[in-house]
Amino acid sequence: GVEPQDLEESRRGFAVAEDLIRNGHQDLLILDEILAAVAYDLAEEGDVERLLDVYDQNRGCELVLSGHQVWDSLVQRVDLVTEMRKVKHYYAKGTPARKGIEF
Repeated sequence: GVEPQDLEESRRGFAVAEDLIRNGHQDLLILDEILAAVAYDLAEEGDVERLLDVYDQNRGCELVLSGHQVWDSLVQRVDLVTEMRKVKHYYAKGTPARKGIEF
């Protein structure tokens, strides 16, 4: 189950993302697996929607959200939705996650 420290870390991540949207100087901000945080009850749809509200007022970079589960209001709101599926993955051969790539 979700532990209190997991929820705290999720809230911290959203705060960092909001700060980067408001004050960062990056050209591209990728919030990898932010939608998975919603799917696994670490955040709520409203948390992502509020982050998009901040982005709508501070479009200083491209924003990419990833994850494996979307909801209708999110799909209607964003500019681009891409669905990917795994055909082949090196995990199947036992290759471990690599620092800087998977984590």
